[in-house]
Amino acid sequence: MLESGNGVRSAVLRYFRDEALHGGTEHTNKALIMWDAEEVSVAETSDNRACFEIIHHYRGRVDSWESNTTYTLCATREEYPEDSLPELRDQWVSTLQNLLVWQPDAVGPASFMTRFFR
Repeated sequence: MLESGNGVRSAVLRYFRDEALHGGTEHTNKALIMWDAEEVSVAETSDNRACFEIIHHYRGRVDSWESNTTYTLCATREEYPEDSLPELRDQWVSTLQNLLVWQPDAVGPASFMTRFFR
């Protein structure tokens, strides 16, 4: 589930054990703060699943800094039997790429403000 952000709060990608809208339980310490993500890209695709990867700087909310942690997320045929998996994956990639603000070569308040508030 993607929780929206704004100019003062990052969007957050949350994981659930079951369907979030039907009372699913959130995986604690698994949410990804999108302001801390560096890259979102297309990954492995087959007839049964289409995946994308997020390169991120934190592993959960309570662990310490881990540079270049890669998360792989997939849409599966079991979950989406009638949908085009590559199109669904591409929608996620496009949406998440638009939320990236991290600039690994220029870290600091000035670079953040310049990039985020264009």
